[in-house]
Amino acid sequence: PVTAEEASELESEYFMPLRTMREKWWWNPMAMEVMVRQLEEQSFVLIDDFLPEDQALEVRACNEQYYRSQVMEVGATAGGSNRVGLPHRGDHVKWVKLNSSEPASQAVGNYAESIEAAIDGLRQCAEQSGKLEMAKVLESVRWRSEAMLTCYPAESRARYFRHTDNSSGNGRLLTAILYLNDGWQPGDGGELRLFHRGEENLKVKMEVQPIFNRLILFWSDDRVPHEVLSACKDRYACTVWYYDGFNSSYPLTEIATGDSTGSTSAALAAALAASSAPFGAVVPPPP
Repeated sequence: PVTAEEASELESEYFMPLRTMREKWWWNPMAMEVMVRQLEEQSFVLIDDFLPEDQALEVRACNEQYYRSQVMEVGATAGGSNRVGLPHRGDHVKWVKLNSSEPASQAVGNYAESIEAAIDGLRQCAEQSGKLEMAKVLESVRWRSEAMLTCYPAESRARYFRHTDNSSGNGRLLTAILYLNDGWQPGDGGELRLFHRGEENLKVKMEVQPIFNRLILFWSDDRVPHEVLSACKDRYACTVWYYDGFNSSYPLTEIATGDSTGSTSAALAAALAASSAPFGAVVPPPP
């Protein structure tokens, strides 16, 4: 039989590195180049299988537990609670600090770290490919919100009418949403409907299915008006907003220079430099 030492060597030398690359597939320079182009041309990016599965399941478990234990509150909007005689939004929310003793704090903290690694990767790739304006904008990300865990209850067919995330000039630059709906199927509802640019533009660009461990990252201004369609099955998600300046009206946390860069930047810089290497060259994922 194989000894424990031999099994451990196989695990550390071969199996773990392959799993790590699979978990953060979006770190590949070729993937980054496509995502930078999509963000520039379409104003949003989709990344499936964003987190390691155990981390995504942990965020999902915290979200569902908060909803089942009835500690979530009905979502509110700056524009008022009603629209055309109906609630403007029907979700239930729980705000979670990323550095607290709350059960979900560590889970959403890991999620935020991955978002910031992705943002920094997009910035470096944009800079490398000569998209300097986009690189400059992404570099301006300096503040993050608390994480907003949400549930759109199927019982009330909850939805959220068309809006933008920065219509009130609140300083939001980027919106990052992780969907947490294991086994989602067409007919379950809760799709994110994206519209073409413009406060009053009703032309639909895409309907994003809220499948498990899918991240959508988009500009928070009128480049991406959107709405959440009615949920026919309880719909879970976790949202974090990124700002380019401090807003005292919100409990924001500053992202220190080393939080989303540092070793991550060095790793991607090496990966981008190697992107012209022969096919099959190994690109290390972020730590």
